[in-house]
Amino acid sequence: MKKLLAVVLTLSLLTLLLVGCGPKEEKKVVVAAKPFTEGYVVAEMIALIVENHTEIDVERRCDIVGDATIIHQGLLDGEIDMYGEYTSTAWFYLIKQEEVIADHDVLFEKLKAEYEKLGLVWMDLYGFNNTYALTIRKDTQAEYGITNTSDLIAVADQLSLGANFDYYEREDGYEALKEAYNFEGFGETVEVNIGLRYQALAEGEVDVINGFTTDGLIEAYDLVPLEDDLSFFKAYYASTVVRAETLEKYPELEAALDMLSGTMTDAELTGLNYLVDG
Repeated sequence: MKKLLAVVLTLSLLTLLLVGCGPKEEKKVVVAAKPFTEGYVVAEMIALIVENHTEIDVERRCDIVGDATIIHQGLLDGEIDMYGEYTSTAWFYLIKQEEVIADHDVLFEKLKAEYEKLGLVWMDLYGFNNTYALTIRKDTQAEYGITNTSDLIAVADQLSLGANFDYYEREDGYEALKEAYNFEGFGETVEVNIGLRYQALAEGEVDVINGFTTDGLIEAYDLVPLEDDLSFFKAYYASTVVRAETLEKYPELEAALDMLSGTMTDAELTGLNYLVDG
């Protein structure tokens, strides 16, 4: 009996020693990027903030192809910890809300509440608003005498629109544009990868694209973003969306991610995007 007890104690001691001397649990988060220039820029900002202000390693996922629903589902499934998203994209497209809220502060509070139900947290906004602007080439502007979106709509049946897949599907996308500007639609609509729209426009594959106001490629390709004279396009302020479980696991993340809040203007983001694309 004494021999058995000695063996048990010895094995218990060895187990404690092995556990105590084993490698520490790796601290790591996965930061994803939406598949276009600004998505990569924002993802790198998030990654650098985490790396420089915590002891957490970052795995960058810049290889995701597809629309925002893929990354959103990755968050829900726990395959991704955080990424940069836009308020109206999240409200209308990702969580399928139909209510139109003119006051963006009110929308953001409601958005945060809905995301909390999913176990996801919106950090405070970065500061820039990357909304849509229908964008054309200068030769198209000169040929048709276009100065704003209403002018474009008047000749839309003679032109082709190139846009990412989800723009044709979302509540605040193509169908809403047709209703707001009271027209039947463009002569042709083409699905174009979100990262290739400007190249397609510049090379004449399409006549119009649904550009973003902070895109550096507008300047790089010398294109014309049109004034939204009916103020149709909604606000698309951006911030980091992170899993609540990740924040609970690494509470130091919150202070680090907060450092990005209110730090970026439209002009600054356009400049950063141009440094990549131009």
